[in-house]
Amino acid sequence: MLCTRHLNTRLATLLHSKIIGGYAEKPAKVLFSFVNHIRDESKIDNPLSITALAGSLEAEYKDTIVVAMTHHLLSGGELGIINEIKKQQPDILGLSLGFGSLASAKKILDFVYNNLTSEQQPLVSLGNIMASYNADLFLQMYPKAIVCLGLGEKTMSDLIKYKRGEIELKDVASIKYRDAAGQIVQTPLSNKETGGLAAQNTVFLSDVVESGGVVYLETSRGCPFHCAICDRKNFQGGGWRSKSIENVLKDIVAASKLGVRNVNFVDEDLFAGGVSRVLDLADRIIELKKTGEIAPNFIFGTSCSVRHIYIEGDALEKNENRLQAFIKLRDAGLKVLFIGIESGTTEQLKRYGKAANIKENREAIIRIEQMGIYVVPGFIMFDPQVTLSELKDNIDFLRSTGMDSRITYPLKTYIPLKGSAYTETLIKLGLVDAESYSPDRLAYDYYFQEKTVANILHLLKDWEDSQSMFFWDLKIIFRSANYGRVSIEEQNLLRKYTDEQTKILLDYLADMVNLAESDLDNESAREKLSQKYSRRLILDLLDFIANYEKGKITLGGAEIRKIAYAGLIREVIRVHFKHQSFDALALAGILTQYSAAAEIDFEQIKTILNEFATKQLLKWQKKGYVIGSQFDVYQNIPYVDLPRPAREP
Repeated sequence: MLCTRHLNTRLATLLHSKIIGGYAEKPAKVLFSFVNHIRDESKIDNPLSITALAGSLEAEYKDTIVVAMTHHLLSGGELGIINEIKKQQPDILGLSLGFGSLASAKKILDFVYNNLTSEQQPLVSLGNIMASYNADLFLQMYPKAIVCLGLGEKTMSDLIKYKRGEIELKDVASIKYRDAAGQIVQTPLSNKETGGLAAQNTVFLSDVVESGGVVYLETSRGCPFHCAICDRKNFQGGGWRSKSIENVLKDIVAASKLGVRNVNFVDEDLFAGGVSRVLDLADRIIELKKTGEIAPNFIFGTSCSVRHIYIEGDALEKNENRLQAFIKLRDAGLKVLFIGIESGTTEQLKRYGKAANIKENREAIIRIEQMGIYVVPGFIMFDPQVTLSELKDNIDFLRSTGMDSRITYPLKTYIPLKGSAYTETLIKLGLVDAESYSPDRLAYDYYFQEKTVANILHLLKDWEDSQSMFFWDLKIIFRSANYGRVSIEEQNLLRKYTDEQTKILLDYLADMVNLAESDLDNESAREKLSQKYSRRLILDLLDFIANYEKGKITLGGAEIRKIAYAGLIREVIRVHFKHQSFDALALAGILTQYSAAAEIDFEQIKTILNEFATKQLLKWQKKGYVIGSQFDVYQNIPYVDLPRPAREP
């Protein structure tokens, strides 16, 4: 429990009394807990939601409060958080609830309200996207709780004042709660406040570095654009809030001193505050690298919109001035730029409410790539209205711009999140079931307008599931806090595998789209494609394992090797043993047929097969394994058949 070790050290220095008016007053104690869906128990990402709030409260209240924090992964799950609540006995408990955290949140809240006396119960504030979007649901289940709507700095500050008796609950900004009559009350939102953001608390950074997780920082919040697919304005409100350059630099310097060599700025758009602000930030980072306050190999990634790179029709001078800012950022350490392209077709861009057009998207990519900055285009290939023709146009756009190996996920589908304008349109069209909202996913069930498109996605899922075990871990490594530590040669090698995995999946999709134009029901043709791409995947995984064994890949350690083996084994099972039993020896024999030179770790194969059996992916019958009931079970894929016809929007 790494976090507990750090937490206790920090609290030992903070638990003290402040003398006010001749009397000792115990500081108010706030316990923040980050609760999220646990997908990977070894990677610890920096929970910006609570570290930002902790930094803000510490800056405002200084030693009149004590702020402690727990992390779902570091504390040992819900039980660990419950134990910290018992131990710390906070005045205010702030639970930051991320995607997929509903079940965990219930366990923690049930303990608070069912096991603690009224005197022991802290004031509970539920925040982050899960709480904000399900405020009424939480208040129905837990009437004493308070739900923070959107950004939390002002709310948490007000809750301190409320706890001290300085203001009434109705005066706390941006919350929902139940009044004395049991009615749900919402106070005015404060998300348009213009106050600056404080430097964040750094208590988790050492654990992030140790685990190879991702460090998130921010320079601002908010976006000037109004994309129909985005739900963030419903969560954050309108307006734009900045963090002073001084506070941004404090975050970077603190991270660098703790060994972080790669961070991801999560601003919706780094350029929302203007070019001069970006130039100032870049200049200051360069300056601090020269003085040694920031490590010279410190690198970062960030996001911006297409129209902060290139605008068709703007004067040449304006477009060139924008590029100068990116050159300066590159010199400061910018390695990866995420650009919200989203589509390569005009009609899909219109549906998504994107401001940029196809030419602007293309020019933005070309210009940034020419600077040596690695572009990662945000891209939503599928939406419920997408056609086969649009899929072809998207693939052609990606190939023509060299982004066919760069998009984050070639099968990415628009998920109808609660609150986005496009979701409302799809509900009216009958492509989203308005009665199917899932409070845990924050999304609705959806359908495809073209049944063939839905079938393509379904057919690709079985194959893609083998790849995803490895693919997603590579992406985490690519963004990890330690990425900047390894040699350029290893960085390039890891990037090569990430790019190749992306391209394999996109090429498979392209061939499936082409097949759909003739006869998608042709089982023989589909099987030929499956064999073709399975071979590419298996050979790529074997190559990765070989380079790991040679010591060319160190980032990710033994875990990434095991994940590569897991994907490899699953794919061999899917292709060669779907209808027959097998054992570890038979599986190893198949692998040597793909590469006679491959050094197969037989013990690793046996370990993974046993783990698959535990997860019900496989089951043992007599003398061998067979595919289990959970082998090809997927979540969050669209329905093939359309619902009843709905009204036009």
